[in-house]
Amino acid sequence: MTDYNKLLDNIVYRIYPKKVIQRGERSIWPGYCKTLIESAYFLKSFKTAEKFYEWANSFSTDCLEKPGLRLKIFGYGPALSCDFLKELGFVELGKPDVHLKEIFKELKIIDDKEKNEDFATLKAIVRIAKANNVKPYAVDKVFWLIGSGDFYNTHKNIGSQRKNFIQKMQNGCE
Repeated sequence: MTDYNKLLDNIVYRIYPKKVIQRGERSIWPGYCKTLIESAYFLKSFKTAEKFYEWANSFSTDCLEKPGLRLKIFGYGPALSCDFLKELGFVELGKPDVHLKEIFKELKIIDDKEKNEDFATLKAIVRIAKANNVKPYAVDKVFWLIGSGDFYNTHKNIGSQRKNFIQKMQNGCE
């Protein structure tokens, strides 16, 4: 039995879910448990917290040289890998999520035929940050708020403003 199956068994035993937990290969709970276990193993692979910070800080200094940022954790692609570090306080990274990629493509900040949209988006975030003397985290947050409309700390969601923003940008902010 795998570690993540043991974790899932423990969750079922202790929580008594009202619904039957699906255990198929693509079911959510087994995937969630696998991500938790692999996250723990990933963090455990660093001998000390300082070694982890050294590794993570390397992306601050040369993130544009590392297009393959992807944590070796099940379920973590480039966007979640960047988000993981960004939300731990590594403000030199943004998250190449769907909101930023769509806005950047529509504004021709990145090529809509780009093979590695995640990397192109990360480079664009850094470029915009440098041009405005702010951290990439700030650029990420502004474009994410435009794209999602989710002001999560205020419990307000105004809906995506992407189309309005794109239109205003293309019309010269009239």
